[in-house]
Amino acid sequence: MKAPNERSLDEMRAHLIDKAADDETFRGQLLSDPRTSIEGELGITIPEGLAVQVHENSAEEVHLVLPPAMKLSEAELSRAAGGATSGWCCY
Repeated sequence: MKAPNERSLDEMRAHLIDKAADDETFRGQLLSDPRTSIEGELGITIPEGLAVQVHENSAEEVHLVLPPAMKLSEAELSRAAGGATSGWCCY
């Protein structure tokens, strides 16, 4: 397995999904305590203030995850104009 800083977000997501498909105990932990489960499995620290939610699709319910809106709010525009970063954009 690659070191945490060598894996892309897609690689980390795929690893978590694969493990949850194969390991019912991990799946339950991921649903009940996503932050701790993800940090432990991937060897990373999730920044404070970043909420993590895990949803499970079923025959009766399907979840669609949208990426963040790319339109900046007035506050974000003001920070960008001043040279500050919003923290939501990755390189």
